[in-house]
Order: sequence, then structure tokens, then C-alpha cells
Amino acid sequence: MPTTRKHDTKLLAKARRGELTRGNTRPGTPARRAVYRVAYLRRVEHAEQHGYSRGQARGHPSRGQVRLSEVTYDFFAVPTTEGVADVTVTSSREARRVGQYLRDVRDLLEDRIDVKVFGRKWRRRIRTAGEHELEPDAEAVIVMVFQAGPGPSERYRRLDARAAS
Repeated sequence: MPTTRKHDTKLLAKARRGELTRGNTRPGTPARRAVYRVAYLRRVEHAEQHGYSRGQARGHPSRGQVRLSEVTYDFFAVPTTEGVADVTVTSSREARRVGQYLRDVRDLLEDRIDVKVFGRKWRRRIRTAGEHELEPDAEAVIVMVFQAGPGPSERYRRLDARAAS
């Protein structure tokens, strides 16, 4: 059984505050180990908040669990440059991007965000989502959504690859 290292609580506190980083610490020092430890703890906390285990966050899932790299996310009725489509993405980064886009589409339809602001925001960003490209033109999005009719009640679903097969 590997032994766990004791980390200096003062160094951990400095690393949490951002005073210690990879840029201002040397490899192998207790300060750098504290930086790595804080990054690990944040990754585990983030994964647990999203329903995953510590093992999955570390990259070592238990038997029957899915690796985080094998999780797919399905989004329904997403305005893309080809029209309204169902989009499947395989990374949490892309899922977050599509979620932000759909939130902005909702805000656009409810007049919480201006047409110019939407266009300016999404023209600059990476718009790829799976095999599709998200539509940056606000007026085209409004037309597409109204032509498609009422959207599905469920707009998002996460699928674990092994559980689905």
C-alpha cells in the first residue's frame, strides 16, 4: 500500500489562494507538490459535484464504472449552421460549450440578451460541437427555433458508454 505524503497546510493554503503556482515553484519541492495536490483536490471535487467517483476523477474507475473520456453528452434541438439538429459530444469541454450556447439562445428568445451581443459573443468563440458548427447569427437562430416549433422537454442527456452498450 503506498504511503500518503503529508502536505504542509500553510503551503496548501497558499496554493489554494493562487500564491503558489507551477510558474513560481521548482519541481520536486514541497511547494510544487502542494500546487499539484490542490489541482488534484479541485479535479476530484469537480468530478464528485457532477456525479462521478474519486476513482473516475483520478482516471482509475472501479469495475463497472465508466472512464470519464468515454462519457457522451446528447443535446436536442440545437441551432447549427445546417439547421436545428441533435448534437452528440464526447468531451465535457464541448458539453459546457453547447450548454452555454443553449443558455444564450434561451436568453436571446426571452429578450434577456441583445441580438448584437449574441452575435459578437458567438462569432469570436470556437463553435464546433461534435460534428456540427453552432450558428453565430442571432437572427438565423431566432428563425430556426420558431420554424422548428416547440423544443423537446428534455434538452440534454449524459450517457455512459459502457452502460449504454
